[in-house]
Amino acid sequence: MQQDGKMKKSAFGVVQQASLVEQVRDNILAAIIKGELPPGDRLSESDLARRMGVSRGPVREAARLLEQRGFLRSEPRRGFFVRAVTINDIKNLHELRSCISIYAARKAKEVATAEDIQTLRGLYDGVCAVARGRDDPLAPLEANYAIHRFIFQLTGNPRYTALLEDILWEGRQIASLVNKAEDTSGAYFVETLLPLIDAFENGDAQSVGAAMGEFLQINHESVLEFFELHVDSVS
Repeated sequence: MQQDGKMKKSAFGVVQQASLVEQVRDNILAAIIKGELPPGDRLSESDLARRMGVSRGPVREAARLLEQRGFLRSEPRRGFFVRAVTINDIKNLHELRSCISIYAARKAKEVATAEDIQTLRGLYDGVCAVARGRDDPLAPLEANYAIHRFIFQLTGNPRYTALLEDILWEGRQIASLVNKAEDTSGAYFVETLLPLIDAFENGDAQSVGAAMGEFLQINHESVLEFFELHVDSVS
């Protein structure tokens, strides 16, 4: 019985530690997305630990997780650095996102109810609403992500949704660099998302998949063009 008690206590402790590391990871990731930790910056474990009120251990573990996900790079005896986004990163991300998003859009259309379509239209109206504001330049991006998140949820496959969330984190990092270098407008999403919403309302699964692919391709070409022109100033 005593052994069982120790096992339960140990398991509970592991859960607490894992949760702490995840919170620290998310805080560091948010700082990267917001530009508080720009590409090339070295992470100070002691400073981050002090600011978050934790020991250096969880910060180090969180940094290792972010290195595995490609947000940080490590150098021997120097620590962790925020990894710069490259054009190859953008191309690889687009290829992966297109593969799963086109399939997800088709499947979502096959199962979507009239109420789901109405919800999708409401989310698009949300994009239009935030596009008129200028307080948060990333607000239109988040409203756009809400549409894609809902489409993935309609597939009923949580693994797709989890993979999408990883992709969206990288998308936020890329978008933050674009917004830092130039003033972008939410009107871009209002215009480019409309064919996808119309396809869900009036088309079939094939037309929805095509509309999703076209939206992603337009977005990819726009970001790629920007990075090819400004890569030295944002990396």
